[in-house]
Amino acid sequence: MEYVFLVCSERSGSNMITKIMDAHSQFCGPSPTHMFRFLLENYDKYGELTEDENWADFLRDALNLFNSKLSVWRTSWTFEKLSAAVKERTPSALLKTIFETEAVSANKNKLFIKENHVENFFNELERDFERPRYVVLVRDPRDMALSWKRSPILRGGVIRAANRWKKDQTFAKKLLTQIAPERSFMLRYEDILTEPEKEIKRLCDFLGVEFEEEMLAFQKNSLTEKNAQKTKDWENLNKPLMKSNFNKYKKELSEDEICYVEAICGDEMDFFGYEKIYDGNYEADFLENKIRPFERNEKEEYMLQPEEERKQRERQHKAMKKIQGKTK
Repeated sequence: MEYVFLVCSERSGSNMITKIMDAHSQFCGPSPTHMFRFLLENYDKYGELTEDENWADFLRDALNLFNSKLSVWRTSWTFEKLSAAVKERTPSALLKTIFETEAVSANKNKLFIKENHVENFFNELERDFERPRYVVLVRDPRDMALSWKRSPILRGGVIRAANRWKKDQTFAKKLLTQIAPERSFMLRYEDILTEPEKEIKRLCDFLGVEFEEEMLAFQKNSLTEKNAQKTKDWENLNKPLMKSNFNKYKKELSEDEICYVEAICGDEMDFFGYEKIYDGNYEADFLENKIRPFERNEKEEYMLQPEEERKQRERQHKAMKKIQGKTK
């Protein structure tokens, strides 16, 4: 099974590109579970996984995380079924079993996987997956920060978003230029919106597959439609590409907010081809103090989301915290 991992900040089109790839006849692009991140970052807290008790403990927590996901998949698992299916007691073997079973159920032979913070478990991917490839998707950090600020789900606003974007793109830049340039490929969100066929054809060329028209009609897929209904953050998945969905920050962020993003993200913006609109004579700390009062970690809009979604998110949060807090 061939693996392609997406390197991307949240609110940057990651679900969009995953579903575009899922519409290809060879690629399975499952909606996110966060299993790669939480299992590969925390498996060593369980002790030696060759021991029955430790492996069973790890397997139960992994299954709990899978079952608490917000997304809709084709496949499902029980402890007994998963225990029998995984042939090697390693986190990567467990992940391969779950994701490859999903791909096979869709009659696909390649996986396109969206996961956050790839830099935190990149070494494990390089060690356990045979020469995986990486697709870097980047969005203008000012629009990304606006989208983050608007989200009823994500904590924080422009400050948190800008610092997350910088960290993600610092790794993406190294990946493209130093770490694995021959196995990495870059796309810009705005370019996909304005020239979708050209950009997706470039991606297909990199991946060694033929472009298929269905990729640009990804929103018609029945499973994608179901996932679009699961949360407000995914609601655009059942719509065609929104060709004008950029540069909205110019009207909806304040000058201080825009200046702050440019101050924090300036070097990476230059690398990825995003021009600043202010002169750059400002201090990030000064600007942060000005906009800090508008940084909302608790958003009242969250309580307006469907109760079922909020309960599922709470279950997922508990599953994640249990894995993160594991001690042996």
